[in-house]
Amino acid sequence: MAELAEVEEKTKIVFQAMGGNVFKLPEESNDQTQYSNTIDKLNEHIKTAYKETYMEIASLFNDPMTQPTARRPAPLRKDAKLIS
Repeated sequence: MAELAEVEEKTKIVFQAMGGNVFKLPEESNDQTQYSNTIDKLNEHIKTAYKETYMEIASLFNDPMTQPTARRPAPLRKDAKLIS
C-alpha cells in the first residue's frame, strides 16, 4: 500500500511539473496543438529532472523520434562492493 502512495505522489509531482499537460486521444481534445505542447512540456521536465542522463534520451524528442543510444558503463573496480 505504501508503494501505491509513493507512485501517486510522484505522479502528482510530475503532473504539476508538466503544467497539467497530459497526452490525450484526438477524441478527447479539440486543441490541435495539444500533442506538441505536451511533448514540449515533457522535454522541459526531463531536462531539469534528469540532467545527468538527458543527452542519452534527447533523441526521443527528435522529429521523427529515434531510438536512444546509451554507452556501456565502465567496468566495476575490483574493490567494488555490491549493494543489496
